[in-house]
Amino acid sequence: MNTSLLSAALPSIARATSTAISQERTTMTTNDPSLWLEDIEGQDALAWARAENEKTLGVLQSDPRYRRFYEQALSILQAKDRIAYVSLGRRGLENFWQDENHVRGIWRRTTLESYCSQDPQWETILDVDALAVAENRNWVFQGASCLPPKNASA
Repeated sequence: MNTSLLSAALPSIARATSTAISQERTTMTTNDPSLWLEDIEGQDALAWARAENEKTLGVLQSDPRYRRFYEQALSILQAKDRIAYVSLGRRGLENFWQDENHVRGIWRRTTLESYCSQDPQWETILDVDALAVAENRNWVFQGASCLPPKNASA
């Protein structure tokens, strides 16, 4: 086959394939019987999730070990002497912390010297609870990936 003919035909084949795939995705999306579950704050989706949670909780609570495991897990999560695990950030050691006062959590940082002390002093980067109240939204922190400032040297 002539390479120039092949070169001319390839864009048409690619467009036809792209159109077919796009139409297939649209058909799959509109025919999805569970699409309503993607409306995570919709009344139907929330009612379904509550009903499923009740069924699951009933099964879990019927296990004689449930109460002991639940109490152990709760005491670990609420321990006052938890270690604040950190990661090295651009401006110090960073940590995401949740407790009874910060249910959604705070992203914070400190210096190495402060972290090694008995009472580290933390600077708040983002208070997710305060942000949720201020914006009347249910925010969830899922980590951060930040670019360095434009004027920062490498």
